[in-house]
Amino acid sequence: MNAGAPVPPSPRRWRLGRAHDNDFVVNHASVSSHHAELEELADGRFRLRDSGSRNGTFVDRENNRITDVVLRGDELLWFSIGYKIPLPLLLQQLHSQRPAAEAGRQVSVDRDLIRIGRAADNEIRLTQLVASRYHAEIHRRPDGSLWIRDLGSKLGTRVGKRVIRDREVQLARDEIIEICGERISVSFANRAQAAGRLALNRAGHTLQLEGLTYVLNDTRRLVDSVNLVMFPGELVAIMGPSGCGKSTLLNLCSGETKPSSGRVLYDGVELSTAPASILPFVGHVAQEDLLHPDLTVNEILRAHARIRLPADVQAAEIEAKIADVCRSIGLLDEERGIDLRNQLVGSAEKKGLSGGQKKRVGLAMELLSDPRIIFLDEPTSGLSSYDAKQVVELLRQVSVQKGIAIIVTIHQPALAVYQLFDSVVFLKSGRLAFFGPAFPDAVEFFCPGQPPEQAGPDSIMEQLDQLPAAELGNRYAASPYATKYFQRRSTPAEPLETGHASVTRRLTAIRSQVWAVFRRDLRAKSRDRQFLAILAAQPLMIGILVGQLFASAAGIERLTATFVCALVSFWFGLNLAARELVAERPRIRREKRGGLSPLGYVVSKAALLSLLVLGQVVVLIGLFSLQISTLAWPFPAVLLIGWLTAFCGLCAGMLTSAVARSEIGAVAIVPLQLIPVILLGGLLKSYDPGLIDTALSRLSADLTPLRWAFEAFSTACDATGLFPSPSIGLPCAVLALMAAIGLGCSWWRVCRW
Repeated sequence: MNAGAPVPPSPRRWRLGRAHDNDFVVNHASVSSHHAELEELADGRFRLRDSGSRNGTFVDRENNRITDVVLRGDELLWFSIGYKIPLPLLLQQLHSQRPAAEAGRQVSVDRDLIRIGRAADNEIRLTQLVASRYHAEIHRRPDGSLWIRDLGSKLGTRVGKRVIRDREVQLARDEIIEICGERISVSFANRAQAAGRLALNRAGHTLQLEGLTYVLNDTRRLVDSVNLVMFPGELVAIMGPSGCGKSTLLNLCSGETKPSSGRVLYDGVELSTAPASILPFVGHVAQEDLLHPDLTVNEILRAHARIRLPADVQAAEIEAKIADVCRSIGLLDEERGIDLRNQLVGSAEKKGLSGGQKKRVGLAMELLSDPRIIFLDEPTSGLSSYDAKQVVELLRQVSVQKGIAIIVTIHQPALAVYQLFDSVVFLKSGRLAFFGPAFPDAVEFFCPGQPPEQAGPDSIMEQLDQLPAAELGNRYAASPYATKYFQRRSTPAEPLETGHASVTRRLTAIRSQVWAVFRRDLRAKSRDRQFLAILAAQPLMIGILVGQLFASAAGIERLTATFVCALVSFWFGLNLAARELVAERPRIRREKRGGLSPLGYVVSKAALLSLLVLGQVVVLIGLFSLQISTLAWPFPAVLLIGWLTAFCGLCAGMLTSAVARSEIGAVAIVPLQLIPVILLGGLLKSYDPGLIDTALSRLSADLTPLRWAFEAFSTACDATGLFPSPSIGLPCAVLALMAAIGLGCSWWRVCRW
């Protein structure tokens, strides 16, 4: 050989199987400890050898069992019938240089008790913060059998085809345990001794769509009989003309929208049958900017972590996780001196993060809970071509490193961006026009005879515009891609028995969420100077004006002053809360998917707003007391009445906000609430039974909060004997009851968002 001749690269070999000493750990009960070996040949092809596995190795089809075969590079590999992965994705995982110890760790089952959880003193320590500190335990009974008990965890413990919570079940041979996406396979070395091994590895979701259809108003099919299978580690683009159903398909896949027909399967489990076990591990980044502009990146991530993660997660764990996530997506880079964690998000009026950085923050919020699949709606919308490429490169990096599928809607990307995707879905009028490798296969499918580098996605979009949806759909259905990328990938659905979290566990989670949302919103509102200025000006202006008008009020004027005090207090609460919920509806829906309790959210909002209106009521009643000497009311009692009245208005405003479809609609409803309240409040119409025209009008008045507030104020300051109540107890109790009803209805409505 000549000295200057190039030296051919040494072939690389990888061992695959369930044992921890493999280069790629396949944690499935039917996969052998050392199942197969993959070798990269000098010519760039790959040789796959079965290592004498018990259940066999297959290529492309379940009946094509192999012992030694040279692969082309695009095959679907089956390691036993239970586990399959496309060769390109397997190579991505192997080339990502993830250490085998990260993919699989083993612990001997040779003791009577093995604890599993996040705490350091567990025998099996989990890395995901969504797991509880002490999540589950495996114990051995005197007869040698192994049992697993869930220790009241937030998300439960999956054993085979059931999810257990606060109970125990017996482990069968080759049983698979799954805790927060971490799969633990148990194999028995000897049944009598009940000894064996536990191997851990993190598994992403396989997404399967079967005949997925969504019909709007029983007339328009936005998605029409879509069949897809997406594997962990794939970066998939959903493309098509405007209005073709891209976002609708994404929302159907992520559980945001319920399909009219068809099924969405995660690892063979139908989403509609087990949402509580699936959705906590499904990340969804909306197209809209849902970040609080007055909070820093760190504050947003910290609050989001408190909402999504178990209540027993320590602050130090959250800070470490935030730093790790920010480092992985470029928000933190110590070597380059980049640290955006303390940067305000900002808005159009207030300078802050760039568009691309905000997209990264949205992704970081989802990565905090270690999702097993992520959906992003138009993540490159509004970005420059450079920023768009950076975002997609980041998504590709995350999909490979985490081993999870990432599905993205995108509109006509540049060729360099398009080539970053593993697979692509093309839609036309809701019909599936293509699903398969993005480049060059999709280009060659739509534009045969054209060089793929010259044609690119632009030429594909032209073909989609020119050809009818039915023709495109039929053409794809008859192609080999439909067989290869759906029929051969798909698996039968299997039921999953789910349990329910204990009441104590749910209440603990709600308390943690109430405090997290309260602190987040308090910080955001305290930094909105215009909001605070208006909030302070309202009681000052009204209190001074009314106080001057009724400074020496007597008789009917004294009554009018108490009525105005009640009316203004009610308006404070109503006006403050009328837009509060509807303005945050997209954010609430996203956080509900991550485990936010609607009850916790409504309670936290009511608590914060009640403190704000309390401050307004204190100023208002203080100004009234200082200027209107003839009232001479007991300040503590009147303050309680004023706060109850404002809180009742606040709850009415929250209900308005929960019912309205937009902020404009909520504002328009407020006058419709105030006018009847004023008319029936008691000043314009006396409540002497002899003066009431009909029982219906009296009943209408009794259902008006202002009528009871006016009675309480008048009784407290002894303005008249107009009302029959001898004390403020009854009207205050009625106001509290009305507030509770309004708050309960608001909670009920938010539950259905």
